[in-house]
Amino acid sequence: MANTVNTHKDFPSLVNAIIDSRLDNLWTCIPAIVIDVDYAAHSCSIRPKMKINGSEMPILLQVPIMKANNSVIISLKRDDIVLALFSKYSLTELLKDRNPASTKTESRQFAIDDAIVIGGMFLSTDIIPPYSVDDIVLYHPSGSFIKFLANGNIEIKARYIDFTQL
Repeated sequence: MANTVNTHKDFPSLVNAIIDSRLDNLWTCIPAIVIDVDYAAHSCSIRPKMKINGSEMPILLQVPIMKANNSVIISLKRDDIVLALFSKYSLTELLKDRNPASTKTESRQFAIDDAIVIGGMFLSTDIIPPYSVDDIVLYHPSGSFIKFLANGNIEIKARYIDFTQL
């Protein structure tokens, strides 16, 4: 007797297996550990914190560090925890200049080698100064901070404050 397949039972499993295999290569975001930093190139090498089947994931090299235009730059160092975001399109051309890319140059989508890093992630064990809605806090791991309060007041906590004149 020939083998038969119960399509009502097996088809959903087959579809789920196909979807799962596609999602295995779809990278969205993942916490990672900084391995080293190239300050001149504004990039770093990172290792995703997640393990797959008990094995560490590969180190991602020369990952661009996100820098908000005209804003605060977060200086990263070895062992910092960052968030790696993966792009739908290749970042190689998109990050060269301000001109929009005219066409999609590569077919890879959300590939592991199209990441950008956002620094400054807090862990659940980190001590963060309290803040409220509409506050802006610049916090340093030393415990120093500048807090712009919603009411317009400014709080500064530091061991030493040096006001220099331009």
